[in-house]
Amino acid sequence: MAKKSKVPVREVASDSLAVVVGDETYHPHVGEVVRFRSSGSVGQLAAALDLQSLRFLSAEDPEQAARLAGRLDQVVDALVAGIASWTWTDDEGEAYPPRPTQAILRGLSVQEVTWLLNMQAGAPPPRTEDEEKKGS
Repeated sequence: MAKKSKVPVREVASDSLAVVVGDETYHPHVGEVVRFRSSGSVGQLAAALDLQSLRFLSAEDPEQAARLAGRLDQVVDALVAGIASWTWTDDEGEAYPPRPTQAILRGLSVQEVTWLLNMQAGAPPPRTEDEEKKGS
């Protein structure tokens, strides 16, 4: 009889996450990690693809705004389901709960949510400035 085992989580360092405000680039989660469930669902993949299609929607058009709101709820739900745990902190350095909630994810920046979705989908982390300088 085959021995059952749990699929391990995939840990991703958050050092590469960059948030741009004006002309400044910040790395708000250096030294923090996100642990993703290794077995992503079809719904999570669909949410990531939906996010890419939202780039061209206008929140000022009522029909497009409704579509945008519905898709963002799907994205948040997919992230809540896909993140096993994390060590992220808020802007004051206070630790978030060990598992993100819908409310916390809705309060993150667009750059943070996009990074989480990309990492959940298995994309390689963006290169840091140091890595770019070294050419590695």
